[in-house]
Amino acid sequence: METINTTYDYATKFPPVGEEPVGDGNVDYYIELSKLSPQYSEHSRVRFSTRDEKSLLETLRMNEPKSVGHLWAMYLKDRMELFRTRKQLTALQDGMSSVNDSMNDEANEQNLCSSYEDLLENLNSVLRAHGYTGWFEFTGRRRTMRLEVQRERVVRETTSVEIEVNHGDDPDYDIAYEMASEIETDAWYVQDDHYDDRDYQVIHEEEVS
Repeated sequence: METINTTYDYATKFPPVGEEPVGDGNVDYYIELSKLSPQYSEHSRVRFSTRDEKSLLETLRMNEPKSVGHLWAMYLKDRMELFRTRKQLTALQDGMSSVNDSMNDEANEQNLCSSYEDLLENLNSVLRAHGYTGWFEFTGRRRTMRLEVQRERVVRETTSVEIEVNHGDDPDYDIAYEMASEIETDAWYVQDDHYDDRDYQVIHEEEVS
């Protein structure tokens, strides 16, 4: 019977690192996950692109796990650090949202102009410039407006008139138009009651309390 070793003392090697040119003389490094476990698809990769990521890769390669047990210990430690970091990041983002709300309330109290919102956009630009890609961003004051919109809709209708025409002559359209103008509304057939309804105009607006 085969004995299953549970001491986790087998030596383990750092997975092979591939290189791939990405233009302008730069190179990305990557690790094929399929070489580590068959559960990953053939083209699944962990890619190291930025300077910080490549520095991390070198640190990992210089601290190659000595055994499976060592690898497990490193994994559990990093997972715990990741959990704590995510928890702190979530708390920071939630706290910043509350700070944002307080800033907006104060801006309303001080009746600040729209330059306040411009300042918030500049702050968002600073966050992005420093590499922040989370969900939080500063948002300015919002208000609900009710707008009354008016449109002019042309209704296309048709009706029929009969006129006497000499043989070989064309009908007199002006007479047809005059006769049609005297026909009662209910004798007209509505051909298209949504014809040309593109002319919209706001005729009233008010703030909703």
